[in-house]
Amino acid sequence: MRDLTGEHFGRLVVTRREDTAPGVVWRCRCDCGGLKLVATGNLTRGHVRSCGCRSREVRGKGNQVHGHCRSGFRSPLWRRWCRVRDPDKGGCCKRWLRGSFMTFLGDVRKAIGEPLEGSWLVRPNTRRMWSASNIQWMLSDDAMRRKHPRRKRGKRRAWRGGAR
Repeated sequence: MRDLTGEHFGRLVVTRREDTAPGVVWRCRCDCGGLKLVATGNLTRGHVRSCGCRSREVRGKGNQVHGHCRSGFRSPLWRRWCRVRDPDKGGCCKRWLRGSFMTFLGDVRKAIGEPLEGSWLVRPNTRRMWSASNIQWMLSDDAMRRKHPRRKRGKRRAWRGGAR
């Protein structure tokens, strides 16, 4: 069996060999400072690459890709970008249609800055397509009122007909 002491596997550095009943395991120190015992096969095949800190970091953010994710929890900006690109939702500029989410995110931050807590990205002029010159942050309550204005209350119609 080859000696793995001192070798790097992802974030893990092998510090010493530990003999146990089922087989050989290696004591590894992670870059974060954590310790982990890992079987030889799991190290050499790349199945274990950290003490668990990597998955905790990913879960802590709720995502892996530039502060937003492709599965599980999706940030409001990520969801908005997906909807903005839909031609049935008003369409968007060619830059956002062809570009990545990072292009969209950079343009939004450059045009109107970071979002306030509980705010939505909306188009002030709904007749124009989505673009950096036609976006603003709006508080969620105002956006909902704008999206679903109160209907005028008229006379209630009496129910007519057979059995309900």
